[in-house]
Amino acid sequence: MGEPSLKRKDLGSELWQYAGKGCTLLIYLYPSSGGGMTVSHAEAVPGGSDDAAIDACAKAAGKPSIKPVS
Repeated sequence: MGEPSLKRKDLGSELWQYAGKGCTLLIYLYPSSGGGMTVSHAEAVPGGSDDAAIDACAKAAGKPSIKPVS
């Protein structure tokens, strides 16, 4: 997805923010058992966390469609 416009680290987790036209995509990552990071939740602000809102916001930010694990 490329470098986020904002990255915040907090107690091992990370929040990545991507600004789009009219929305902001928030991606929440947590450590996985394999040692990397896994997307655990995503949401569009405004819009919510349903797949359609996330896909529309990702597209507005010029990013590929994502399927969060929640």
